[in-house]
Amino acid sequence: ITQRQFAQALAAELHRPCYLTLPGWLIRILFGQMGDELLLRGQHVKPSRLQELGFAFDFPFIEQTLKNSF
Repeated sequence: ITQRQFAQALAAELHRPCYLTLPGWLIRILFGQMGDELLLRGQHVKPSRLQELGFAFDFPFIEQTLKNSF
């Protein structure tokens, strides 16, 4: 999921608004190339090997994970 999706799901679980965002240009100014690579681009990691081996996540959706974390 994206950082935005995570922030929205977390805000919903905590019953708080989610309306502040940090613009990409500010991240680039503050953190330079590292900020661009680590915070803005993402990794797009998929658990295909785990699924091939039969692994099943207890909570496959972020909303379920957050509900069971608090």
